[in-house]
Amino acid sequence: MTEKTYDLLFFVDAYPAIGMGHLKRCIDILKRVLQDYGKISYAFVGRLSDSAFSFLKTHFPEDIHLYQNESNIQSRVAVYDTMDDPEDPGFIAPQRLARIRERTHRLVLISSAIKLDISVPIDILIDHMPSVSIRGISPRKIYSGLQFAPVDSHFFQTDGTSPFDTKTFLAIIGGHAHQYGPFKFAEHIVPVLKEFYHDIRCIVSPMFPDGHLSKLRNLKPSVEFLKQVPAILPYIKTARVVLTTYGNATYESLALSRPTYVLSYKSFQNEYARVLEEKGWVVNLGLFKNIDEEKLPYLVSDEVQRRLFDNIKDVSIGAGIQNMARIITEVLHDVSNTG
Repeated sequence: MTEKTYDLLFFVDAYPAIGMGHLKRCIDILKRVLQDYGKISYAFVGRLSDSAFSFLKTHFPEDIHLYQNESNIQSRVAVYDTMDDPEDPGFIAPQRLARIRERTHRLVLISSAIKLDISVPIDILIDHMPSVSIRGISPRKIYSGLQFAPVDSHFFQTDGTSPFDTKTFLAIIGGHAHQYGPFKFAEHIVPVLKEFYHDIRCIVSPMFPDGHLSKLRNLKPSVEFLKQVPAILPYIKTARVVLTTYGNATYESLALSRPTYVLSYKSFQNEYARVLEEKGWVVNLGLFKNIDEEKLPYLVSDEVQRRLFDNIKDVSIGAGIQNMARIITEVLHDVSNTG
């Protein structure tokens, strides 16, 4: 069988156990690459749930190419951005990565891990964590730091509105295999908020079941539960504070200098949130299954919110989507020029 060769392949997965963050990042990067580089052939490879594929189609309504695995396809540039182990972002499946390595001219690994095990030669590693520990084969080039956080440049085009001009609370709760986070939020967090905030909004994952959403709305009719929003930027801009599960939305909130609280599903998310808390950038409320009750009053503390705002407003979080797209565009040019 003749193998199809693409200019750019994204190896990415999106299903409830790992959420939509990796897919969203790849979509945002691809849009910027298409703007910067021009017309190219591209496709996605990986496991996408039905709701994730629908999400992909909303951004690329044309006939999108999606493959289940890397068999019978090659690429000039391959971007690997996924979680091979839902509990450990630092684990990279060596056999899968080796097969991809054999079928591409340049291999770019996008990671969100503090510690990485790499057993296959990588041309470029991009990781937004401030410091990354690598065991195994060191990539040829490494780009790391907050300038590569998963944030689009639109988040820096603000109107200068202070978060303290509003009394709106926003929660952005990502996906999980069992999807219990929004219910924990409704049961344990909302009662703390209702006397302080005029409006409470909660954006749930596109993978969140519609039946569960109806139950939530009946359980807490005073809360505006939202799903499949076109963009979260307008909601963050109009919020006083933001509660997120650790992930892309955490950095998007910080980029807009919103006082940010983190509540996570998984141990590694909790660990990474503690890193941000140690820097004074967020309040880490722990895990949905073990919420730090002593910190719940911080959700309505003006003093804590202003301290968070002061700590983050001068931190140099970059437009990471553009920065990552620029690197990938340069790699595409390099491969083209070298044949």
